[in-house]
Amino acid sequence: MGEGTDPQQPYPDLSEDHPENGGGPRRLTVEDLANRTRFRFREEELEVPEIGGTLVLKSLSVREREMLPDAEELQETDDAGQRTQQAIRNAAQVFAVIVAQPKVSPEEAEQFLGDWPAEAFDRVTAAYGELVGNREEEKAAAAEFPA
Repeated sequence: MGEGTDPQQPYPDLSEDHPENGGGPRRLTVEDLANRTRFRFREEELEVPEIGGTLVLKSLSVREREMLPDAEELQETDDAGQRTQQAIRNAAQVFAVIVAQPKVSPEEAEQFLGDWPAEAFDRVTAAYGELVGNREEEKAAAAEFPA
């Protein structure tokens, strides 16, 4: 550590207009991290031609994302290969959270999703994956394994 550095604070405080900041962006404070008015969630309008209109998808908070069922829970089938009612319930929960407009409850989504064209639901979930996906990982994978 440099001379004059507080051992309890190993990194310099660059939260103010500090000369060591070098004109870069301001370092966030704990208060900044907790200030919900600073959060920016992305939204994307998606055309769903199978339904004849558009939906608005949104990125999620960590809490919302962690409450969602895993992808395999959306694929659950019975012995006859049909999606189980629980899989439809899970899909409805996902739909209700990722679709910002129109706002739909999980119960409402469960009423109609079972009858939706599968391509429409797949389009919604794929677009959501692209909205929140890690594009840097995708670029690295594409560079490592070119088509």
